[in-house]
Amino acid sequence: MTQTCAALSRAARPIRRPLAAHVGIPLLVEASGGRFIAILQPVSSVGKPRREYLPPQPEWDLRYHRAYGRIRSRIKAEGEGWAYDFSTAFDGDEAPYIDSFHVSARGNAIIAERMAETLGH
Repeated sequence: MTQTCAALSRAARPIRRPLAAHVGIPLLVEASGGRFIAILQPVSSVGKPRREYLPPQPEWDLRYHRAYGRIRSRIKAEGEGWAYDFSTAFDGDEAPYIDSFHVSARGNAIIAERMAETLGH
């Protein structure tokens, strides 16, 4: 296992706990008069984004599929009204990725538009 994949594996451990258990951050935001939301971001390994121009990354694909499957299940079970799954936001004909992990200005615009729709702005 590469060092970066090991880091992803460690980073995915908190999803084993319920999302609602991470109450510290939402409480801090709400105590300051804000509305806490969580967004599961798109990654090139999940969904059906255009990625034929990206190098293959089978190890990342496997790890992201496993982690995102668990996170999506938690969002469905516990995230009503505050956690949103944007993991398929880049599905389609556009090519939003500039490399396997970073997006173009258009990719950022797609997420901004989706956030505005979701939040009612």
